[in-house]
Amino acid sequence: MASPLDLHIGDVTTSAQGVKSAAITGSDATFILSGLTAPFGGPNTYDGKQCKRMSLGLRLTEEATERLTRIDEWAKKYVAANAPRLLGKRLEAGEEERLYVHNVRRDDGFEPVGRFKVNVDYVNYWDEKNEPGQPPAYWFSDVVDMCCQARFWTSCAGFGVSLTVTDVRVVGQAPHQKRKCPWS
Repeated sequence: MASPLDLHIGDVTTSAQGVKSAAITGSDATFILSGLTAPFGGPNTYDGKQCKRMSLGLRLTEEATERLTRIDEWAKKYVAANAPRLLGKRLEAGEEERLYVHNVRRDDGFEPVGRFKVNVDYVNYWDEKNEPGQPPAYWFSDVVDMCCQARFWTSCAGFGVSLTVTDVRVVGQAPHQKRKCPWS
């Protein structure tokens, strides 16, 4: 059995834009995930333009899936036990499961995909020699290791833990997967 996560959610604050969030602290709040690939390409863009803050979906390894699932399970239990402080209301039994937005997406027939946030002005890129580098040239084929910082968010529709990418290291290329033509 895995040891308990050392995580704690601070007090919720509201930004000038109305976003409610709180810092997550503890030795497990910042972590590294290795061997990830981007099945959908790099961070998204808006109307063909690069945005400052973007979402990124990465195919997860078994180890990364386990780690993010543990964070998701911890967050649901923690928020259920601290709902009045974090959400401003008590939760009914099981309501945390309905309101929580998971970081691991599982669809039948596909490997799990993790949800990450990228603020392009604050990401450090590294090469295989741990020297400052460039963003992955081909997100579809490059294998990356990432350092992430967890942060709690809440809204009227739900709550969750955002995983903000702080560092990306390109470590190689994913093996080419031969695809079958859907019309053959």
